[in-house]
Amino acid sequence: MAMIKSLVLLSSCVLLAACVQNNANNANRRTTSNYVLPFGDAGAGISAEELAKRYPAPVNRNLKEVRIGILLPLTGEHAELGSALLDAAMLALFDKYATMKPEDAKVQVVLVPKDTGGTAEGAAKAAKAALADGAQLLLGPLLTQEVAAVAPIARKQHINVLSFSNNRDVAQDGVYLFGFLPSEQVERVSKEAWARGVQKMGALLPKDAYGQKIAAALRNLAAKQGKNIAGIEFYESGSKEMDLPLQRLTGGRGGDKIDALLLAENGENLHHMIARINAFGIDTKKVRLLGTGLWDDPALFASDDVAGGWFASSPQHASIRFETRYKSQYNKIPPRLAGLAYDAVALAASLANAPSGVDFSKSAFTTKSGYAGSAGGIFRCHFDGTCEHGLAIMEINKGGLKEISPAPKSF
Repeated sequence: MAMIKSLVLLSSCVLLAACVQNNANNANRRTTSNYVLPFGDAGAGISAEELAKRYPAPVNRNLKEVRIGILLPLTGEHAELGSALLDAAMLALFDKYATMKPEDAKVQVVLVPKDTGGTAEGAAKAAKAALADGAQLLLGPLLTQEVAAVAPIARKQHINVLSFSNNRDVAQDGVYLFGFLPSEQVERVSKEAWARGVQKMGALLPKDAYGQKIAAALRNLAAKQGKNIAGIEFYESGSKEMDLPLQRLTGGRGGDKIDALLLAENGENLHHMIARINAFGIDTKKVRLLGTGLWDDPALFASDDVAGGWFASSPQHASIRFETRYKSQYNKIPPRLAGLAYDAVALAASLANAPSGVDFSKSAFTTKSGYAGSAGGIFRCHFDGTCEHGLAIMEINKGGLKEISPAPKSF
C-alpha cells in the first residue's frame, strides 16, 4: 500500500491554550519580537483589526514569506459560511506551525483573505486582488459561478486553484474541486448497500441539476458493478407532489419491488417525502433509506423517521476531532464544510514547507498516494481537477451518528 502523507497532527496540541504555550516557549528561544499576525491585506468584508482579535496565531518574521490567497464570501448571502471557513483556515495555519519542528519550518505561510461577496464578479475581483498581493496559490472560492470566474484569471498567471466547490462541471487541469462530489457519495453508500445484501435499489430524486447528477452517478456505477437498479424516478424540485413517481417506482406494490431507496433531500422536504413514502405502502423501517451528503445535518439526527438511514461522510473520528478543536477556539460547532478549509490550508502549508522547497505544482496536488487530512480523512486530486475522499458510512442512530463502515486508510 502507498504511504499516505500526514498533514496535521493535533495530538500534542488539542487545546488552544496548549498550542499557545508551546509557541510561547519556542518564541522565547527565538525572541518574541519576531512574531506578527498571519494575514495579508484583508480586502473587503473583514478588517485587519477584526482579524487580529479573532486569530492570535504567531508568524515567524525570520522565515521567507509565502502568500496564499483564500477567496471566500465574507459578505452577502453566504457570509456566515464564509466566515466559518476563514475561521477554520486560520486555525489550521496556527495548528500546523504549533506542531511543526523548528527545523521543518522553511517558510512562513501568510493567508491573504479576499471577499468574493458570493458572486462571479466579486470572485474575479478577489482573485485579481490576491494575485496582485503576491499569492502563489488560491484556496476557494466556494460557489460554482465563482470558480468559473476565477479559473481563467488563475490560469493566465499559472497559479493553481484548490476550490471548495463540488460541481465537477467547473473542474479542470489546475482547478481542483476539494468539495465532496455527489458521485463519490453515491458510489460509497451504494457499494455498502449492495455488499450488505440489497438487491432492489430504487431512487426518488428531484428533477434538477443535482438530482440528475445523482441519477447519472447511480446508473454509471450500477453498470460498472453489474447491478440492476429497480427504478429511478423524479419529482419537480420543491414540490410536495410525488405520488405519481412513487406509483411508477413501486408499481403499486409498496415495498415488494424495492429493498433500498436513495433520497437526495434534507430538512422538511425529506420528512414530508418519508411520510408520503410510508403512506404509499412502503415501510421505511424495512426498506433501507440511503442519503447523500445533504443528510450530514445534525438537525436530522434526532428524527425518528430517518433513523436507520445510511449516508457517506468523512471518518467520524476526524470529524469529531476537528469539531472539538474548532469549538475550543471559537465556542461554536463548525459547519461541515469548514473542515475543507482546515485541510486545504494544512495541505498548502505542508507543500510550502516541502523539503525541496515551495511546491504548489500540479504533480504535488495529484500525487497517487494522496494526503491524510486531520478534519476530513484521506484525499487525493486528479489531473482532470476532481478530488476523491476516503469516506465512511454513517447510520443515523439514537439522535446521533454511528459509523458502521470505516473509511479506507489508503488509496
